[in-house]
Amino acid sequence: MQKIETWILVADATSARLFRTRARHEPLQPVPGHALNTEIPPARELEDDRPGRTFDRFGAGRHAKEPRTDPVRVEKQRFAHRVAEFLDADRRHNRFERLILVAPPQFLGDLRASLPEETRALVSAEIDKDYTRLDPEELRERLDEALRG
Repeated sequence: MQKIETWILVADATSARLFRTRARHEPLQPVPGHALNTEIPPARELEDDRPGRTFDRFGAGRHAKEPRTDPVRVEKQRFAHRVAEFLDADRRHNRFERLILVAPPQFLGDLRASLPEETRALVSAEIDKDYTRLDPEELRERLDEALRG
C-alpha cells in the first residue's frame, strides 16, 4: 500500500504552522520553512485619526462617516490569502497529496475562500478548532480520525 503525503495546516488569524505525515500513527513532523506569522495592530492604529464628515442628502444634517469595513478583519483576510498562496505554491510543486485544515471557524472560512480550486480539491478534512498551541504529539492524537481518511 502506497503512503500518501499528508500536510496539516494549523492556523489562526496571526500564525500558521505546517506538519507532515505519511501514515496515521507516524509522528507529525514540522515542514521546514513553513511557519508564518503576522502582527495585526489594534484598529485604532490601522484607521485615520478621525472619520470623514458628510452632509445629509436632505436638510442641514452633518455627521461622521462610518468605515465600511473593519480594518482588523481585512488584515486577517490578508493573512489567510498569504497562507493560501503559500499552500498553492507547494501544491504546484506536488509536495503534498492531501491537506487537512485546522483553524478557528472564522479563519477557516477565510482560508477556504482564499484557496484556489485546485488546492481546495486536496483538502480531505477541515477542523474548526484553535489547536495552534498544541504540541505535535497532542495534535496528532486530536486529529486521529481526520488522519484515517
